Amino acid sequence: MFSYDANEKLEITKEYIIIRFYAWKLPIYKTILKNDENLKISYDEKMKGSIKFIFKLNYSIFYPRIYRLMKFESNGVKHSFGYDLERNDYQKIKDLILKERNNNK
Repeated sequence: MFSYDANEKLEITKEYIIIRFYAWKLPIYKTILKNDENLKISYDEKMKGSIKFIFKLNYSIFYPRIYRLMKFESNGVKHSFGYDLERNDYQKIKDLILKERNNNK
């Protein structure tokens, strides 16, 4: 219900990764991460089959940093993207991020 009105955007540049979340076309969350060697990128499926995940589905719009599959960690802070992101899409995005990072060198 709520989650259908949510939207996520990921912008990848040589220097930064910008994650934006919108609810009902209104911006609710934005984070800017430096695209450097300190940024760890991973894919986490452990919430996918969780009963907690199923019940939180409709409220995930209010917790954009938690209920996403692609994880970014920088300076001990975790951020997430991709509510229904498949592993092959994750790999494509990660490859683009690494390509942009290498173009910056």
